[in-house]
Formats: sequence, structure tokens, C-alpha cells
Amino acid sequence: MLPDADVVLNTNPEHWIGLGRLARAQKDEASAKEYFRRAQESDPRDVRTRYLLTVENAAEDGFVQRMVASRDLTAADLTALAGLYAEDGHLDSAITVYQAALTKDPDYFPARIALAQALTTAHRYDESIELLSRLHDEFPDDAKIILSLARVLSWSRRYDDAIRTYRDLSALNPADTVPRTEMARVATWSKRMGLAREVYVEIYAHPVDEQLIEALQRSGQDQVVLGALKRVSDNGKSPYEKYEQARRLLDSGQLPAASRPAVQNALADLEPVYRLQKATWLESSAKWLDWNKKFLRSAHTYRELVALQPGNEEARFDLAQVEATQGLSLESAASYQELLELDPLHNLASQALERNQSILQSPALFSKYTFWHEKGIGRASDIERQHFQSGAEVVWNSQTQIQVSGDYWLESPSFTQNREVQLQSNCSPKGLQFRYARERRIRGALVRRVFQIFKRANVLLNSSANVGHQISLAPDSFSARRRPCRVK
Repeated sequence: MLPDADVVLNTNPEHWIGLGRLARAQKDEASAKEYFRRAQESDPRDVRTRYLLTVENAAEDGFVQRMVASRDLTAADLTALAGLYAEDGHLDSAITVYQAALTKDPDYFPARIALAQALTTAHRYDESIELLSRLHDEFPDDAKIILSLARVLSWSRRYDDAIRTYRDLSALNPADTVPRTEMARVATWSKRMGLAREVYVEIYAHPVDEQLIEALQRSGQDQVVLGALKRVSDNGKSPYEKYEQARRLLDSGQLPAASRPAVQNALADLEPVYRLQKATWLESSAKWLDWNKKFLRSAHTYRELVALQPGNEEARFDLAQVEATQGLSLESAASYQELLELDPLHNLASQALERNQSILQSPALFSKYTFWHEKGIGRASDIERQHFQSGAEVVWNSQTQIQVSGDYWLESPSFTQNREVQLQSNCSPKGLQFRYARERRIRGALVRRVFQIFKRANVLLNSSANVGHQISLAPDSFSARRRPCRVK
């Protein structure tokens, strides 16, 4: 149902285009086309409506070439059209149209910076860096250009150059925390956790707790309020514990009535600082826990950060990676998918999903050789062992993988051949494991064959309380017992 035309300004196509894109996002194509048609009626020269009305065929070479060759389109018109191509993921078409805009006006700044961004999204980093470097030479103090250059350098894994560029940008405006936050992230990507933690600490060097105490002292608060906050330990790990304590005291009504307005005003004034410092603290803590392989606590911290900043793409991607490290493939895929819904052009998330799908469809072959030598008192007491292993691994589904391997052993000084065949199935998260082993040994000068068959089946079923049942089966005995299961 279309809204009354009187509500919307017929002379401004922006309103109709906005309504049309909203309708298209809601899968209401009929209403979307009607909105775009009205936008075209209000401004027949608007190139965006031509694209939006023919979006199904807009990426075809014929349509792109006709738009590029159109003489009535200015550099600004082509830049707007290229932006639509880029938003819909048609990067090659977007780059072509941006280049056409620069052909008409080589100095048109919006087209130049947008072309650099499109080249970056298309993984054409060298071209993007070259273009941004030229822009930086022309506009050395432009923060947007420097930030874009630093990001492309980091994505192209030129981490040292990226960190140096972030430092230059931070020096232009020390109050801006974005360069330091992104520099800390780049430091973690380059495995320089010490530098990363130092940069994170710089962001909350003046903790919000101290700022709150100073604000309350300036407002002349009595010692009841200040005493309640000062009882919170100054040795707390986070820089915002007193702020949250003051918020709890205010919400619970425990503060004197005369003190509430001043406390409420101080909390409101410092809320942006509190949210920034808490997000920085959580991100730093989550990355540090991940670095130390404390994946459960890291994932919990990332979820807290995502709840605080739903648009934090770095946190969402890191959370998906931590879940994948724990073998939680379904949760990891869901986190990647949520990130793609937030940013459909997120390259790493789409690559991770594609990689997971390729693993499901492609078996893996592996081969391994190990040589082990222990030197004794004399040559006769030296021990050498060689281990040859080959096998295959197949992912049955997103939670189960099957591995088959053959092992061949050579031992010295006594010549021993040991062949072993293994079949192992790992099922996550239930932890089902099955192993069958057959061992064949040939020993000494008598060249005797001794066949030993060991069959062992371990069935491990984890309950929600991490308590399971283990059944052990040996050739001549049977036993069943119940014991707690350890979470690795």
C-alpha cells in the first residue's frame, strides 16, 4: 500500500528512492518499482532511477557501456551510479563507471576516493594504495585519505607501513580514538600483542572512573556519595567499575535525594566516554584471552562486546573465529552469517563460509614422517625409531569428521616392524570417538610372526552437566563405568 503522495514531496526523488529501497529490502518488488517510477517522474535526469528500475540487467556489459557513453551524464552522475553498483556487489561495473567519471573530470575528488575504496573491496590493493598515495601527496592533512590508506595497507598485510600511517593520523588529532583502535587491531593481526595492549591502554589512560570522581567533587557532593564510590577497589581491572557502581546506586534509589540530580548529570555527561572505554577494555581483554588460548572466556567477552556494540564487525568476526577454534562449526557459521547480514561485502566472512563449505565437500589426504633418535652410552644402546603415517580425512557433516590412517614403524637396534591401522571419528559437540587398531609385529632372528589384535571402543556422551559414560571393551574382559568428563 503506497502512502499518500501528499505526505511525500513529489519534487524530491530522494524520498521515493529511499522508500523504494526499503520496499525492495522487504521483498516487495511491486511497491519498490512503483516508488522508483515516481522518483523518475519527479526528476527524469536522475541516473539512479534508471539503475534501480533495471537492477536485474544493470550489471550487463551492454547497460554499463550505454551509461558510460551517455553524454548527458556528469562526473557526479556517474559517481552516484557507481556507488549503487558498489553497494550491490557489482565491483567490476562500479570500477568501470568510476573510471568513466574520472575520464570526464580527472580532479573530481569523490570519484577518486570512491574508486580507491572499490579497488580495495575487489582485493586490488596495489592499485588502491597507488591511488591513495597520490591523493595523500596532494592533500597531506586530509584525515579521510590517511585513514583509507592505513586500512588498505593493513588489509594488504603491510602491517609496519599501516601502523606508521595510523601514528601519523593520530598525531593530527590526538583526541580521535579511531586511529589508535584500528592500530591496536593491526598490531594483533601482525602478532605484536605487546604493542596492541599498549595502544589499547592509551585509549583509557584517563579512566572514566577518575573523571566521574572529579566531576562529583566539582559539583560539591557530600562524602556519602564519594565514600560509596571510593569503597570500590582502585585495584579493579576495568576502568569503569565505579561508573557502573554509581549507576547501580542511582537506579536502586540508595543515594540521598539531594545527590541524585548531580550524580545523574555526571553519569549522562560521561556516558560516551564510559561506552568507549568499556568497548576498548572488552576488545583488548577478549583478544588477550584468545592469544593465551582461553577460548571459552574469550568467546564470552566477545559476546558481551557485541551486546554493547552490535555494529562492531571486528568483534563479530573474532567471535566466529574463536567458535571455529573450539570446533563449534554451527555457531561459527551462524556468527559469520550475522556478520554478512550486517555487511554483505565483508570479504573475510564470506571467504570463511566458502572455506567451511569446501572442507565439507573435499576430503583431505595427508602423509607424515617422524624420525626419533636417543643416544645411549654406547652405539649398541642407541635407539632409533622411524614412523611413517598416511591417511585420509573426510568431513561427514558440519559436526562429524572421519579419519582413516595407516602407520608403519621401524625400530633399531632390534629390527621391529609395527603396522597399525586407525579409524577415528570425531563428532562435535557430542564427542563420539571410535578407534580400531590392529598391530602386527615381526621380531628377531627367528622371524616369528605374532599377531595381536586389540579392539577398543570408546563411546563418550557428554551431557549438559559435562558428565558422561565410558564403555571399555577388551578381548577377554568387559567393564562399564561412569565417570565425569573433562572439557578440554
